[in-house]
Amino acid sequence: MPSSACKICKGPLKPLITGLFDDRFGYPGRFDVLRCEDCGFGQTAPELGPDRLARIYTEYYPRKETRASSVASTARYRGSALQRLWAFVVGTRINGHFHATAGQRVLDIGCAAGTSLLELKAIGAEAYGTEFDENVRPIVRELGLKVHFGDLKSVDFPDGHFDAITMSQVLEHVADPIDFLRFAMTKLKPNGSLFMSFPNLDSWNEKRTGRRWINWHVPYHLNFFTDRSVRRLAEKTKFEAVTVTTVTPTLWQYLQWIANGEVFSEGQAHPMWNPEQGKSSVSKAKKILFRLGALAFTPILRLIDILGKGDSFLVEFKKPLGPSPT
Repeated sequence: MPSSACKICKGPLKPLITGLFDDRFGYPGRFDVLRCEDCGFGQTAPELGPDRLARIYTEYYPRKETRASSVASTARYRGSALQRLWAFVVGTRINGHFHATAGQRVLDIGCAAGTSLLELKAIGAEAYGTEFDENVRPIVRELGLKVHFGDLKSVDFPDGHFDAITMSQVLEHVADPIDFLRFAMTKLKPNGSLFMSFPNLDSWNEKRTGRRWINWHVPYHLNFFTDRSVRRLAEKTKFEAVTVTTVTPTLWQYLQWIANGEVFSEGQAHPMWNPEQGKSSVSKAKKILFRLGALAFTPILRLIDILGKGDSFLVEFKKPLGPSPT
């Protein structure tokens, strides 16, 4: 049975959208999203348990065919001012690890196949990662990366070990965000930073596309944040909310336009996310037009971001000086 209270503020919940299904990878079943009447936070119902979620990432997420060479080739090295400007223009600054600096010891939670760790090492940071998906274990081993598999609590990192912790599109997958961030804080040094990105439930695209919004992504996404619930989360976990901004990657806008024209079926992996499953119903010519259109639309996306209606939050929380709050 779904919870009757908001995970963040314990406010009452009401249905926001019903009957969603996994339109990416074909996990069976229908899911609803309930919204808090006080802070606006959304949560998936029914919510799969942590053991089942860990299994479906390995069984359903399409990383089985990923190769170490392709991971290394996709790493983006962002040392120059021009590279940082380009990251702002196309929205790739959404990646939390982009905001770490040289000389820091950094933990990237949910590091996937390790692209983020390669990028951190390239700028002179000491990079560590955690990941659930066992498919990437041989990849990170081949790349020589320091990745621990399993939940953060299962890894024996010393308290106060990291200058920064980064989480890019991870917090929406966490069953208990408050407990998770409280534990993460113990691994940060005093005044250490937590950089996170996760979907914005009040985004322009969500309001415009409804059920076709690509960031519902049930049952993998358990949490859907609003500005109010992000700030309430900081209060509950005793972090200082240094910045709370929104970003819409140009790639996301392209994917949203593609999704608007696709036909999805419950229980079936879709070619949009799994090319080996067949042919997309959107023509190659349209895809080229959508890609060019997304680039041309970039100035509008940045304005939408400034208005707080971008598709994803990008936030920095900071641990207070002194002992970890209780």
